[in-house]
Amino acid sequence: MSYNHYINIIYHIFKVIKAVFAYDFTCPQPEQWNLIAETQKCPRKDYICLLDEVELKDTAACKSGGPRIENNGFKAVLNNQHLNTKVCYSTRFQPLQFSSLRNSKCVFEKSLCSEEGQVIADNGTSKTDRSCRCDYCRGYALINNTIRPCMPSKEDCTCYLKTCSANEVLSPDYRCVKEKEQLGNHTCSRLLDKNSIESGTAVVNPMHDFATRYYDKVYRYRAIAVCWILIGILIVLFLLLKFESLRFWNYWDILQNRFTDCRNTCKKDYIVEPLEEIVKCLEGETVTLSCKVNKERTAGTWFKDGMKLNGESPDIKLVDDGKFHKLEIRNVKVEDRGYYTLNIKKIVCSSLLLVLGVTPEQINYLRLTYLLETVAQPVVKKIFDREFHPSKLRQTLDKNKSKTLDLLRKRKHLNKEEYDMLFPVKVVEYCLKIKLREYDFHKIKDEKKKNLAKTIENEVSTLYNNVKGNHKVSFTTFEPGSMIVVLKLTSSKFSGFKILKNTIEKAVIDEGNIGNIKTESSRFSFIKVGDSSVPVSSEDFDIRLMMVLMKNLANFDISEKLPMEADISESADLSRIKFIRNKLEQNIDKQTLDEEFEENWKQLTEAVIRRDGTYEIICQELKKFKPSPHQCQSKM
Repeated sequence: MSYNHYINIIYHIFKVIKAVFAYDFTCPQPEQWNLIAETQKCPRKDYICLLDEVELKDTAACKSGGPRIENNGFKAVLNNQHLNTKVCYSTRFQPLQFSSLRNSKCVFEKSLCSEEGQVIADNGTSKTDRSCRCDYCRGYALINNTIRPCMPSKEDCTCYLKTCSANEVLSPDYRCVKEKEQLGNHTCSRLLDKNSIESGTAVVNPMHDFATRYYDKVYRYRAIAVCWILIGILIVLFLLLKFESLRFWNYWDILQNRFTDCRNTCKKDYIVEPLEEIVKCLEGETVTLSCKVNKERTAGTWFKDGMKLNGESPDIKLVDDGKFHKLEIRNVKVEDRGYYTLNIKKIVCSSLLLVLGVTPEQINYLRLTYLLETVAQPVVKKIFDREFHPSKLRQTLDKNKSKTLDLLRKRKHLNKEEYDMLFPVKVVEYCLKIKLREYDFHKIKDEKKKNLAKTIENEVSTLYNNVKGNHKVSFTTFEPGSMIVVLKLTSSKFSGFKILKNTIEKAVIDEGNIGNIKTESSRFSFIKVGDSSVPVSSEDFDIRLMMVLMKNLANFDISEKLPMEADISESADLSRIKFIRNKLEQNIDKQTLDEEFEENWKQLTEAVIRRDGTYEIICQELKKFKPSPHQCQSKM
């Protein structure tokens, strides 16, 4: 048997090794779901990809009857080709219903509680996220001044270092107490120490990702298989050395050349920068596939799905620019998707082009969204302006601030952005003049003046860091022919002129210095320049904010549920608008099936037309509206 036969044997052994380490099939990403369903010749609503509990791997299937819906905290899995229900893994949670359409696992991943100072307070459930707290043993406290555990997916759980006096420590309630009081009774429980965890007295969540245990077994079998393959290679090499007169290194050179020629990736000696493996673009865009070689004037041929491209199409341009081979596709269409291959001296580079088109379900979702924004919102605003006249809106809000609106903010019916929109922050500007000592204006150089101005700006900013509110200090200029520096102080969320003036006056006049810079009391001045505030207008309010204000300030009976069909009152129509708006906000996939679309469209248009009949023609036109891919991208 010649050495070529031995080389062939070793080459096939390497192919077996590659097969052993091949990637397992994984479920596609949501944007590829429809493309995979089409290749499988399966209707979009019937295509599923779920974890197979028997095979312990992702498995795709075509199940008639539409998507599988599971309750909160559960997901669908496959068991011997039958759909089964399983609770979410301990690392993920499902706060809403699970649908097998475009989903293969529970939607949300639990928070890690791994930011600075954070520790896990509770692992949560299959329906809720983990809750975190701050490590008071290391001096950390919650920035939102609460003592209860904090859920990162719903609120700010940032921890900060809280400073206590020398004879005090931080309690589990994040209060500075005497050290002997730390072990007393507190509203917040103490952290579990290391000994309680090792002794088994700590409460440990029993849920565990069962797939991890089995994957370890699979990889162990693979390792055993690889060991047997390596033993086989050693036996073959031993035979080569014993029965052939050629030296071992000659065999190695032949093997290396043969294996390199047969690789399915780009050859290093020719390809410097290969094609990008996956390229995504939208319909109508221009996309360029580029490959760089290390030699100029190297001939190359382009193929699409095995068919040679000659550049005859006006939208396809082939460019051979020295070391670069480029394929430019203008005005990309869905038909242009596929595998593009560049062949250079029998060396192949491939790239998969994915054209993200617009599905019918996405068009349904966008039509409902545009209907809410262009029709429903103006109708709601018209009713809102009738109840709260624009000229008296500011007065009405101020009147109900402490009685109602502050309570709504506290109960999180109004978020911070909405509350700030109702009560915009007032901004006040001040002018400061400070004369510096021990500096001669005529001798000091311009470069040193710039450094001095930056220093005085930083020192004054440091003075105002401990004053309540937001303050910004900026250098303006030096007064002509003197060492009097002029600064501008911009202050918001605070209107205490006297406190602001006393802060800088104490440093300049009483202490005679600001940081390391010495000052004179003469020529000091602190003057208010002016203030500004943003007017409040319903033009800036969205549907949710107007609904909250009408329900709590104008006593509208706006419900969270869909009203009865016979109820056509104004409050019922507002409830319908709110219900469909909330439904779209909670739609993670940004898609709406035809049956659901028709029902929502009917409810929404009838409610709007009853309140303002002028929008009937606009509603009819919007139902025929087909958004472009760029409009879809901006709304998704």
